[in-house]
Amino acid sequence: MRDRWHEVVNNTGEYILDGAACACKTLKLDSFNIKENEVEDNALYDLVLSSTIKSPGILIDDCSVQVHCEIGAELYIFDTDKGAKIGDYSLDGFCDPYQQKWQLDTGNGMDQYKELKGVCVLKS
Repeated sequence: MRDRWHEVVNNTGEYILDGAACACKTLKLDSFNIKENEVEDNALYDLVLSSTIKSPGILIDDCSVQVHCEIGAELYIFDTDKGAKIGDYSLDGFCDPYQQKWQLDTGNGMDQYKELKGVCVLKS
């Protein structure tokens, strides 16, 4: 991909590929900010909210993202209107610089997220 695209970093630190910036939104959820990022009418969110949680590791490289939890925790991800359990695995995806949406491999194929909010649920 680097061979086909012209890559530059602008003054805000965003990557620009062929004139489009990768500025997809991510958020590490934890016990301090999870309630203000509610996903209404979502059973997974309700389960996570009642669990012991901690924030995941999020690595962004160019327009790619990887989200993971430490051993002993399961990864859950949320958007503004949906969520998915990733479990013991890490999540990989990329930011579409034209739509400014994440393309994520949730284990059931690729799914599109407007915002990527990750949280780790500690196993009991």
